[in-house]
Amino acid sequence: MRKAMRLLAELVGVFVCGVIGFFVGLILAAGAVLAWLLGCASALFLLVALAESAWWMHTHSHHAAVTALGYYAYTAGAIGLISVLFWLKDRLVGWPNVGRGRVVRHRMSLTPDEAFEVTAAPQSSL
Repeated sequence: MRKAMRLLAELVGVFVCGVIGFFVGLILAAGAVLAWLLGCASALFLLVALAESAWWMHTHSHHAAVTALGYYAYTAGAIGLISVLFWLKDRLVGWPNVGRGRVVRHRMSLTPDEAFEVTAAPQSSL
């Protein structure tokens, strides 16, 4: 009976992890689409800013200069959001490894400041 309960618990755990993994995959796909859309918007903002800069250089219009600066700011903001999305993706994808590193450091009695590297076991040559 105990083995059956363990098997059932393991199956439920695998099912729950699969469902969570599916939704994490959807979130990552939505983030990739959002990053692509932000990249397209950033490119358009940059084109408008460059056109306004060229117009300002031609006419010395105050309005063209202010508009160019505004669109440069929009471009910088969109690129900053892309950086935030990639940082969030790295955090989301790498979160299981963070806990593993803490457990290994704790078992080895290392402080978080000490260097820690995992090395492969030497392979025997036959």
